[in-house]
Amino acid sequence: MMKGKSPYDHLTLQLAYFIFSLAVLSMKYASTFAFGSASFLKYYLFSLLFMASYAFFWQKVLAIYPLTRAYSWKSLVFLWVFIFSIFLFKESVTWKNIAGALLIVSGAIMVNSSE
Repeated sequence: MMKGKSPYDHLTLQLAYFIFSLAVLSMKYASTFAFGSASFLKYYLFSLLFMASYAFFWQKVLAIYPLTRAYSWKSLVFLWVFIFSIFLFKESVTWKNIAGALLIVSGAIMVNSSE
């Protein structure tokens, strides 16, 4: 955790990116339906709602952290989407996926531990 920041601050940052990953997930799920169909539009609308929520939390995050610090955690969105894809889309997991996920997490920690 970053020096001088409360657990609440860090949770707000992670919550913002979790919500962003839900927006990406909704877009991915919408793409499984025919363009313009009711299901496509429903999940696309969910995506827009998640993006609006993300924008709210992102403003809160920027009030707490400098942009470079806050943005450096964005790589974890790929980890969230990877985890969702395994459970919701039954995508396969390879050792390369796991190695990549570990690289992403360790990189985010290393970049942010120097503060």
